[in-house]
Amino acid sequence: MTSELTLVDYFAVIGLDKNLGLRLDPSLEVLAELSGTSGTNEKLPPLERTYEAKILAHFPEKRRGHPFLHEISSLCMPKGLKFYTEKNVPMLPHFHSFVIIKEDGTRVNGCALTIYEEVKDEAIRQTMFNLQMEHVKEISAATTSNEKSSSPLMSSNNYDSRIRQQPGTVSFGNHTMPRHISAKRNRAKRISYYDNISKPIFVAKCLCVLTRIPMVFTSEKILRTIADIISKNHSILPIPLESFIYWILHEVPLPVPGTTLKLNYNSIDLIVIRPQIYELPYFDYPLQQMFNYISIEKFLKLFTCFMLEHQILLCSKYMDRLMLIAESLSALVFPFRWQLTYVPILPYSQLKFIEAPVPYLMGLCYDDFIPDQIYQSNVCILDIDTGKLDL
Repeated sequence: MTSELTLVDYFAVIGLDKNLGLRLDPSLEVLAELSGTSGTNEKLPPLERTYEAKILAHFPEKRRGHPFLHEISSLCMPKGLKFYTEKNVPMLPHFHSFVIIKEDGTRVNGCALTIYEEVKDEAIRQTMFNLQMEHVKEISAATTSNEKSSSPLMSSNNYDSRIRQQPGTVSFGNHTMPRHISAKRNRAKRISYYDNISKPIFVAKCLCVLTRIPMVFTSEKILRTIADIISKNHSILPIPLESFIYWILHEVPLPVPGTTLKLNYNSIDLIVIRPQIYELPYFDYPLQQMFNYISIEKFLKLFTCFMLEHQILLCSKYMDRLMLIAESLSALVFPFRWQLTYVPILPYSQLKFIEAPVPYLMGLCYDDFIPDQIYQSNVCILDIDTGKLDL
């Protein structure tokens, strides 16, 4: 069967566009400005920088009355595109959901699975290697300049010791990291050092589906199945990738309210139970899991802020936790409905909206720490990872 009302509206792939090359993501500059730091994307080691992610493909091209939204790339990878070495590449794919609230108030629900693929393109690896060498030379030049300015008069013994440098320093074209620099760097940072073009590097890529109802578990199963097919890890699923995607996009109908959809496709079981219109709205998040991150007492305080339409900022290193807390708040407020600004995952390019003088619920996915400047604002802040609630 073929229907415009299908279970999945669009399937998209977001990642590195080889034709554009390695373009730095300018959104990190917004984070630096917000946190009051002087660090910029260009000053970071190449493998710690964030690059622009592009929509590589999406299927189908369009649906009648339901256009494709190109802004999903910033929600699939809100912190930009990143590279990894074999020492720090994540072992498992990472799944998270997201939502886009359009101007008319309608929702576009999405789920993304981030996988990590080895970079086969030699030009990309060579570019990354060249960037690394330039970065090391800049560090060495800056360090040497600082040492000379601090000690303008060097004894002959000190000068001889500089000539006889220890292994691991940058001298006369040697491209390894200086010992006195690397000793100061955290080991977690040093493992992202790329000094040999023959070594593998990996890049993040997102598989994404857009749906009309906020399916989480079913979407995750679909995306993990696609990832298994791509990685050829499908001993029980000997089907072509194109066939499975076509089946999901064109042959699986969207269940009407009050019905249950049960499907089996080559050992894949899909079950979607859609409630009646007069029943509680469709909710597909593990509500109990929320209380693993926040105590009941703190949740009641957060819920009070939500009901009073305060500015609320959720913070976590994990995007799935941001969505869990935000969607749980929205569900528990029933029969009321949050009709103000609602961005559970805020892309780095839009971080300035945190300073907007309007009620909102937003989510910040941070890397290392929450900027101190955020705590100085009059915002209710929940650090989900630590359970800290700042009112």
